[in-house]
Amino acid sequence: MIDGDGNGIVTVDGEPEGGVTALPDDDGAGWGIRGQDFSLGIETQNAERAPQPLLPGGGLQVPQGGFVDANVTGYEPGSTIALFIIPKNPGTPESAIWLGSAIVGPDGSIQTTLQVPLSMLVGDYVLQINGLSASGQLR
Repeated sequence: MIDGDGNGIVTVDGEPEGGVTALPDDDGAGWGIRGQDFSLGIETQNAERAPQPLLPGGGLQVPQGGFVDANVTGYEPGSTIALFIIPKNPGTPESAIWLGSAIVGPDGSIQTTLQVPLSMLVGDYVLQINGLSASGQLR
């Protein structure tokens, strides 16, 4: 999915999911992403918990030691959602960095806050959130 100057993609079992919209949130520190059967809200904060504004073009920014807040609905109850940061530049010496995981509640939603490691190298990354849709497909 490409929306305005920002880009992202939602897949189900590896195939792009249609009907997905993405809009910056009200305070300009994150994104609200909605599909037919799910929603995802992502915001970032610095280490002092102050919201971090979106970059020109819509990219998220979070400094080392900062936080990523994720609110999701429409996932399989009792399943696990995992969040990773993956370097955009293939020449980066780091591989995927696991931020953490959370268990989806009985209503198919979670709210979690995960901290970006202080040791992470400064650079461009992709935030990847893996979980199971309400019907058990990998999203």
